[in-house]
Amino acid sequence: MQLKRVLGLDKPNAHVAKAKLTVMSRHVPLLYFVICVNAILLSYVHYGRAPLALTLIVPGAIVAACGTRALIWFRRGDQHVPTEVAVQRLRMLAILTAGFAALIFGWTLQLASYGDLHTRHYAIMFLAVTVICCIFCLMQLRLAIFLLALIVVVPLSAMLLLDREPTTAAMGFNFVLVCAAILYVTTMASFDFENMIDAQVATQELSDENARLADLDTLTGLSNRRLLLRHIGACQRLGEPVAMGILDLDGFKAINDNYGHKVGDLLIRQWAEEMPAIVGERCFLARLGGDEFALVKSGHQAARRIEEAAKRILGRMQTPFRIGERTLSVGATIGLTIARDEGVDAGELMRQADVAMYAAKCAGKGRFQWFDEELDRDRAFAHRIEGELRDAIDEDRFSLVYQPIIDARTGGIQTVEALLRWDRGDLSEIGPAQFIPIAEETGLIDRLGLWVLRRACQDADAWPEVRLAVNVSAAQLRNPDFSRNVAAILAECRFPPARLELEITETYLLRDPEVAQTVVGQLTAIGVGVVLDDFGTGYASVGFLRQLPFNKLKIDRSLIESVGTNPATRAIVQASVAVARSLDMAVVAEGIETEAQATLMRLVGCDLLQGWYFSRACDAAQISRLLDRQVWASG
Repeated sequence: MQLKRVLGLDKPNAHVAKAKLTVMSRHVPLLYFVICVNAILLSYVHYGRAPLALTLIVPGAIVAACGTRALIWFRRGDQHVPTEVAVQRLRMLAILTAGFAALIFGWTLQLASYGDLHTRHYAIMFLAVTVICCIFCLMQLRLAIFLLALIVVVPLSAMLLLDREPTTAAMGFNFVLVCAAILYVTTMASFDFENMIDAQVATQELSDENARLADLDTLTGLSNRRLLLRHIGACQRLGEPVAMGILDLDGFKAINDNYGHKVGDLLIRQWAEEMPAIVGERCFLARLGGDEFALVKSGHQAARRIEEAAKRILGRMQTPFRIGERTLSVGATIGLTIARDEGVDAGELMRQADVAMYAAKCAGKGRFQWFDEELDRDRAFAHRIEGELRDAIDEDRFSLVYQPIIDARTGGIQTVEALLRWDRGDLSEIGPAQFIPIAEETGLIDRLGLWVLRRACQDADAWPEVRLAVNVSAAQLRNPDFSRNVAAILAECRFPPARLELEITETYLLRDPEVAQTVVGQLTAIGVGVVLDDFGTGYASVGFLRQLPFNKLKIDRSLIESVGTNPATRAIVQASVAVARSLDMAVVAEGIETEAQATLMRLVGCDLLQGWYFSRACDAAQISRLLDRQVWASG
């Protein structure tokens, strides 16, 4: 096997064969040209001394054959051909080399016999120079140069070395030495050439693989952001409308937190495998990172087709994923947008889809939403409010008001609820329902929430006979330091933990039940009361209420509004009170605006009542006066 490789009898690989053919296409025409010139000169030297057949007919045939072959090689150039064709042409070249070598060697020997010693030595020089030129021109084709050596170099060397004339024998020794060196050098160069081609091919393959991987997501094999942007640009250059969706998996973070990133990766990979069949044909898919994906459709029906794909995705999310032995449920929120011309570039298209996706999340997740200009105006408003919020926190431009919560039996103030207000000077008023979500999104809620708790504790220190209720944002509860921060503020203000109640919404309880259980347990451990706020809006089960140590249950105002006219609502409220009683929880009815509502809530068994019917929210000084009058009246 090694000998076959040295002699060039093994089959070269595709890249090496094509590379050798490319080199030969440049060298062989030159070789034929040299042979033609040398043949003409040799025949000229022997013209008149040798027969015309040797000085005209044979060299004419050699020149014609070499010229024809040179023209064929010149016209082919370095054109790309299949591997089989390249191998076939190289083998044909080796065979023709052997044929031409035998013909020229025999012809030269015949001519040498008709001249004197001088012309004989010229013939020998002709053979030697021609052989050396052939070896160098054909060095990448080892089979050809070894055939050349076997047919010409070996017999010529033997003839010269065995010649009785000393000069000729010396020429023979010199010829053998030079040819041996040249054969060694060219053979090694041929191997180096093949190794170089193999290295270039390996390097190119590695470069191509790196380029491919640079455009792919390593976890899923889907396209990445880089290739996505190029694809959108290519579609737009064709003048096609381009519709894009950005999809975010709802609840994926909880899976990572609860089961680890390995399970999360398996879920991402399974979803990526399912997506092509769900979104249909002619849909470009990409993973943007984490649990965020993109889908792109182009063409005149792009908007309709991408909306249909979004609906199919949401339908698929109704069925849990099976990962090993686990059954995992996630949802999806999708933002959609469309660019009908090149005026909206790929980056802007992604931004619009992302804005729409965020708006869909704020609207409740598990849905899709199209981008429109109003969303941009909302984002601009949120950005402006964020800057004002930062300044307001630094400059202490917030204030608190308090709304009394009345004992349903005695009519006295049992608790006051702290409510945040933002003094924007001459600017329009913005309520908590507008700026609290922005504070949550930007991370300002932690500073703002702690400010509210500290100021409320300081104000309520003057009202030892009542409890203090403070609303807590879901974003605050997700902060692992929240319980420690509450304990620190209570210690700083010397406020009894038993007088503090923190209100947690039912929506947060349903969204993050495990985190909620941990936080409620920590707050209860430091002696703080926990109230389940807005009960009746999120369908919390009795199981949740049994697992968490709530002190109070607060019935949402939306139920209070229709309790007097809707029997079903009245039944829900009565059932809620019964459940709270069984779990030893007090019940608060908020949003009471009429005497009829207050009377009805007393009848169904509510312990505490809150609403404008009893008192609007007022500042700390007014609360002090209300409490003073209450003490005076009871006295």
